[in-house]
Amino acid sequence: ATYVISVTRSYADPKLTDLAVDGEVLLDLSNKTTTFDRDVNEYNVIVKYMTVQATIKVTVDNVNYIVSITNATCVNQYGSIRTFQTTGLIEGLNKFVITVTSAEGTQT
Repeated sequence: ATYVISVTRSYADPKLTDLAVDGEVLLDLSNKTTTFDRDVNEYNVIVKYMTVQATIKVTVDNVNYIVSITNATCVNQYGSIRTFQTTGLIEGLNKFVITVTSAEGTQT
């Protein structure tokens, strides 16, 4: 008799390895820090009153991952770094949701 066992290894969750807004400081309010932590999912950035656009840079841990940001356009992709441009910032809260998708379709 012959037996076959198939083992499927799950895919890693796609994650960012870095996140930045040009000229601004990320604020992780839950841990009161200003550095990026791949396991923290929410940050705040405060910009000057006259700011109407922002440049968001993200780095992924796999060059094949797809990154999208709500209300932002990818303007440059170099290796694992993606640069997005936002426009039309309004007074008050402007929320941008970043989605990272692996080649296998896993999202974070």
